[in-house]
Amino acid sequence: MANGIRGTGLVGTPLVAFSTGGLPNIVEHQGNGYLAPAFDAEELARGIQWVLKDAKRYETLSENAHSYAIARFSYPVVAEHYLKLYQDLTT
Repeated sequence: MANGIRGTGLVGTPLVAFSTGGLPNIVEHQGNGYLAPAFDAEELARGIQWVLKDAKRYETLSENAHSYAIARFSYPVVAEHYLKLYQDLTT
């Protein structure tokens, strides 16, 4: 599931989600998406409306989601993290 969630940002889709698990590490509330308190369906619905109601806001969130995902989850970035991990483990 995490790869799919990160993938939404790579294509510039703001994510509306519950603030559970690792999602707060991927979604910046009102920065690149919207985080609702866990299991609060009404707040989740408000978040969806908040994202979709304003075209300029959606565009900004979309750009932020894409930039955030590229900076943290693109192949070169992930490869660099793994290379450093392997180097740390073998030295």
